[in-house]
Amino acid sequence: MLLLVGLCSAVVLLTQAFLKSPVSDEVGQFYASVATVRYGDPAYYRVNPPLHRWVSGVVVEALCDVPIPRPYPASMMVSGNRAEFPMGTRATEASPNTYRWHFLVGRIPRIMVVVGFAWVLLRGFPMLSLRSRTIATVLYLTSPLTLGHGWTMMPDALSACTMILLMLTTLRWLNDRCWLNDRCWVNSVLVGVAWGACLNVKFTYCPIYLLWPLLLVGHEAVARRIGWGNFMRLGLNHFGHGVIALLITIVVYEGKDVGVPMINHLFASELLWSLATRLGSLPSPLPTQYLMGIDEQQLFIQRGVPSYFCGTFYPEGMWWYYIVGVFAKEQIVFLGVCALLAVWLPIQAIKRFYPPLLRQRKKFGLAVVDQATSPPSTIQSQEHVASSSTITVNTTDPRFWSAVWFLVGVVTVVFGILSWNWQMALNVRYLFPGLPACYLLLGVGLDAWLAETRLSTRLIYAIGLTVIAFDIAIAWPHQFAYINPLFGGSYRTPTVLHDSNFDGGQDVWTLEKWDREHPIPEGTRRYYAFYTDIARSAINLPKSVPSEAILEALVESRSEDSSDTSTLELSSEDVVPVEVIIARCLQAPAPWHRLWEESERFHDLVHQTATIVPDEFISPTVVVYRFEFEKLQSDHGEESP
Repeated sequence: MLLLVGLCSAVVLLTQAFLKSPVSDEVGQFYASVATVRYGDPAYYRVNPPLHRWVSGVVVEALCDVPIPRPYPASMMVSGNRAEFPMGTRATEASPNTYRWHFLVGRIPRIMVVVGFAWVLLRGFPMLSLRSRTIATVLYLTSPLTLGHGWTMMPDALSACTMILLMLTTLRWLNDRCWLNDRCWVNSVLVGVAWGACLNVKFTYCPIYLLWPLLLVGHEAVARRIGWGNFMRLGLNHFGHGVIALLITIVVYEGKDVGVPMINHLFASELLWSLATRLGSLPSPLPTQYLMGIDEQQLFIQRGVPSYFCGTFYPEGMWWYYIVGVFAKEQIVFLGVCALLAVWLPIQAIKRFYPPLLRQRKKFGLAVVDQATSPPSTIQSQEHVASSSTITVNTTDPRFWSAVWFLVGVVTVVFGILSWNWQMALNVRYLFPGLPACYLLLGVGLDAWLAETRLSTRLIYAIGLTVIAFDIAIAWPHQFAYINPLFGGSYRTPTVLHDSNFDGGQDVWTLEKWDREHPIPEGTRRYYAFYTDIARSAINLPKSVPSEAILEALVESRSEDSSDTSTLELSSEDVVPVEVIIARCLQAPAPWHRLWEESERFHDLVHQTATIVPDEFISPTVVVYRFEFEKLQSDHGEESP
């Protein structure tokens, strides 16, 4: 069953990799990947560490001849200046007939990694039951976030893979009771290697590393009484893991600019500049460009980005953005399991701790069988557990409960860090590091519910997979723009989130196909307002964009206060049919607003178009409006630069 789910997930990812044009960050990431491998400078697109770029860059450089311009050294770029974007645009301009193949080649290795880590998620946590791991693996493979981002050349989906690796190695090391033997040292080194991978994929792991000792102490406190000796052991080992991760970081950055005094770094953010001022001439053990990447990210947080939810902008951000966002972006089954456990778990807690309040017929427990240590007689098949009147429980196994609380800690830390920086509450995909632990917890909870109710596991699987298949089918091939139907779906007007049904450039190829299949009707004027970092010379679309007068006419034609009498008084010679194809953008407020001089009126018009129900959806992110425009107005469109 899992093999079939994995194959279906791979097919969905591959079809999107073939059909979807590069999203907004992908052009810059693609260029940085090739430039890193070809020119040996790992600091391009430094707001993300470079390890994930090697996954694609090596394959693309080996199989493709990408005509990229020679870049400026990354050390010459100031924080906030993303020179990779225009350079990536120039690369697509130089290869208009082959750039699609280049992106497909770069995407396939990432799909292999994302799907392959499902096996690690299934086999890597023996302290949890097979059924709970199976449920978690299915949720991971079929998540709209995995299917929507796993095919792109951005680091988010890979950050979930590195978290799986980190949790696996950490729990294996913590559960090793023979602390002084060789195996323990090997497991501890593997944790350091996992940290090296995490810290070189996303900077989000930097604050996670600082808070990680709390999870280690919590795990040991639940597993066994922690003493000062064990406390010191955890601290020293965590420091050692950081040293190993530092060595890996130096290797990834090719040993460049290590030991530079902190005061010599050209930081732009207040946080790092203040830190550098205090540390003065103290040399930094980290490569300069690694610190500059953190500085660039802190600069964006310092500037702030308005958050958006269901038609409303929040200028100061939203601390609850990620809590609501994960439910809006996840599938129906995810919400269903969360709702089920939100009702069932409190009832079970009352049964366990306050038995007089509820008539308790049997003691609450969780169906957990550790196949590594339990005798063969206690290892039952999932079907037998579901139908048996005796629940196989091992509630005395400290490894299970400590692992559960450890997973709770991981989810809490990731959500907490992102919610704390609500000034940058922009994309739900930033939550990827916390999703694997979330899936495992839901698997444990649903496994416990199945054991308690003794329902047929096969029946529950059949119902769940049917709903999942329906969810995937109605969204395909637009998983990047997925919104849960319970929140209005991907086609909701107005849109729901920044990271939902907004255009990041992924539907340009879809628009090209639609334009070929729908010639412009005679006498009709068609205007295009979409966003992409692909060179316009490589796109087979007209370059006419709607003027401010056209947008005003569109808003007026759909206004509830507008009257149709004036239009009726005009003859057919005084009006012209107009089609405006607009990308539903939500980036300050739309990237294509840069085609004109920015004005307050224009910003207002763009916001208003986002609330108008379109006449046709080309995709969840690209829509068509049709109306009649008076010839007497200044209706000349402009060409995009």
